[in-house]
Amino acid sequence: MLYLDTLGRCLDDGELSYEEQVQPASAARAFQLSKVHRVDFHRRYYDRPVRQIPVDGVVTEEERTIRCRTGSRW
Repeated sequence: MLYLDTLGRCLDDGELSYEEQVQPASAARAFQLSKVHRVDFHRRYYDRPVRQIPVDGVVTEEERTIRCRTGSRW
């Protein structure tokens, strides 16, 4: 889904500039996504890396940071 590609490019460095905040909103309008769909896409996007953290049985400091950042967005 192109919306998720846009979201991924905006969030790939872990920082969200003003311009990067505007891009997903513009993409959502272009794709005519409702707020409900956007929230669902965001949850799926953020949940994926958090679910992968405990897979190897070791939670690193970087993984803790990812989990905290992800959780703070909701």
